[in-house]
Amino acid sequence: MKPNLRIAINAMTLPGNLAGTGFYVRELLERLPSLEPGVRLTLFTNRAAADKLSNLEGMSGLKGVDIRAVSASSIPAKILWTQGILPFRLKGFDLLHSIGNVGLPYCPVPQVVTILDLCQRMVPERFSLLKRWYLNAGQTWSARSAARAIVISESTRRDLLRFHPRYAAKTVTIPCASKFPINQAESSRRDGFLFVGTLEPGKRLEFALEALARLNRETGAGKILSVVGARGWKLTGLPRLIEKLGVVAHVEFLGYLSEEELRGRYLRAECLIFPSVYEGFGLPILEAQSQGCPVVSADNSSLREVGGEGSRYFATRDLEGLVGLLSEAVTDPARFREIREAGFANCKRFDWQRTAEATLQAYRDAIKT
Repeated sequence: MKPNLRIAINAMTLPGNLAGTGFYVRELLERLPSLEPGVRLTLFTNRAAADKLSNLEGMSGLKGVDIRAVSASSIPAKILWTQGILPFRLKGFDLLHSIGNVGLPYCPVPQVVTILDLCQRMVPERFSLLKRWYLNAGQTWSARSAARAIVISESTRRDLLRFHPRYAAKTVTIPCASKFPINQAESSRRDGFLFVGTLEPGKRLEFALEALARLNRETGAGKILSVVGARGWKLTGLPRLIEKLGVVAHVEFLGYLSEEELRGRYLRAECLIFPSVYEGFGLPILEAQSQGCPVVSADNSSLREVGGEGSRYFATRDLEGLVGLLSEAVTDPARFREIREAGFANCKRFDWQRTAEATLQAYRDAIKT
């Protein structure tokens, strides 16, 4: 790779709360400059995400990263700027890395695209017709314009090649990792369950609430579900459901937590409930395992690939199966938590440094193409 390589990173569609994609961007920005001292990174993103990235815990001020914050707040504005203006801002760059499922249809420099999932294909009801069209069309044109495509799981790779076989020769799987280091210290007290994820239908908080209500009704356990995550969309009926299920006193909404607060929640929870219907990766599984928190996960998409032997699984639509695992966590916690050591071992399969190294190699390959 030539000295003083200039790489542009397109992360215009990052949400203001960053979510998993934001931490993916953060880890790359932190590690790439040290792997290739001559590399110069420029991040193009919206102002809200830029401000959040600059103030994240553990960040070193994004040394060596030139942040170009764009005043675009709505999704249409972000897309219009990306597709209409960004191509003209790439003069002098050697490569563009587009993060967030869609790249530029015509890119004046070699392009790498990270495709995090094909949610719009696998669970289309989670998206508006217009957003589905954009993602589907964008992934189609990215197959033509990208020199390399990064996917974050083999599950996503299979989904991508099912709908877009043109990616076959240019796709590389580079998984993510937990943002928390492994902590094997045992908590003095674990009580209640934890749900982590953006509050939108695909994460299926309502399914977790139904399981909680049934568990408490049948066993008298009186367990509380702590919900961590920013509010998303299409959950306007959630308060009515909570009241109908009779769990008003057994649910606490914590919103978006700092990393230290989230670690504390993992350390104190009896288990993480992860009932999502589809995930490109499922980062909360590794976060929980890294802190010794048992995981109860739906068995679909990438979730078993990520959770390995360090999680317990239930069939995606099997409410009785989920209730049974939660009951076991309450009645036989010692046996249930035998998976704790397996969780620590599973986390070691994933490492952000290896992710950054493999990403840098994808850059090299794209430039050579």
